[in-house]
Amino acid sequence: MMKKEPDILQIWAEYRTRPPTTTRVLVRDGLTLAVRCILILLIAWALTRADLIPVAMLAAGMLAGSLLRDIQWIRKSVLMWPMLLKYLDWSKIETENKRLSNQASHATSEPAPGAASSSCEG
Repeated sequence: MMKKEPDILQIWAEYRTRPPTTTRVLVRDGLTLAVRCILILLIAWALTRADLIPVAMLAAGMLAGSLLRDIQWIRKSVLMWPMLLKYLDWSKIETENKRLSNQASHATSEPAPGAASSSCEG
């Protein structure tokens, strides 16, 4: 699932004090990776049961390839983090993070439109 801007800013704030590692990022995104593995393995199993072994092997290869690609992207991101840490405008990031978190808290604390007026109707 694609992360939203407030989530990304929060992750960056965490990484500022505790730099990312490949393992930590894999653990953070572990649920997404696990779901993808389970889905593709189920497809491969169903194809095997239907005697479509070459197609099942293709599905397993696609799974392995996508996981290796993701691990490569994570490793590259971890290696680039020190440079990003140096050049990111942290005051701007903190300001935007506060603005977005305030916006989110106001959106959840406001009552739904028409919620208070329903008791007045007779």
